[in-house]
Amino acid sequence: MSILADTLESVIAAVYLDGGLAIATEMVLRLLAKELTLVHTSEAVKDFKTWLQEVAQRTPDNKIIYEVVAQTGPDHDKYLKSASA
Repeated sequence: MSILADTLESVIAAVYLDGGLAIATEMVLRLLAKELTLVHTSEAVKDFKTWLQEVAQRTPDNKIIYEVVAQTGPDHDKYLKSASA
């Protein structure tokens, strides 16, 4: 996905350099119109971890398992770094 994002960023930059800010803005708004509508109507995914869990739970065979890979901080205020499997 990073390559796709990098490619889109390059295309936007090329349009900006060739046509200017107004043309680049118009293109970005046109490309992201659907996503922007979701954001404005509050239908966008705000919590990706919860969204992933909900999607996984739709199929009973899917399970998300979290494993603590690191923890820092005092006992009363731990910061846990987890990895999902």
